[in-house]
Amino acid sequence: MATKTAPKTKATKRKGPAKATTASTTRKKSTTRKPKKPQFTSRGVTRPVEAGSAVECTFCGERVKFRAKVRQYQVICNVYDKNMWDRVEHFHDECYVKADSPYGPPEE
Repeated sequence: MATKTAPKTKATKRKGPAKATTASTTRKKSTTRKPKKPQFTSRGVTRPVEAGSAVECTFCGERVKFRAKVRQYQVICNVYDKNMWDRVEHFHDECYVKADSPYGPPEE
């Protein structure tokens, strides 16, 4: 004759010694965070016009010239597009103000 077994019920809790844990099973997630990528923004800086400068002003289109007797300044702007460097733009100091400071107030 066949032996009868009790019908299976939902999960039954096991009683007895707890399962041994190892270092690999209890390892916590790393608490150190990856540094965020820097967000580059376009900006301008004021610099004196150097002798031999051969650049044109982005605003007026005229050459940014060095003059020996007059101390002139220019605004040099690093322009970033989608967090990647794109180009450098040069402005006469006065033209940058007339253009409403497109890359923020110039740093010195």
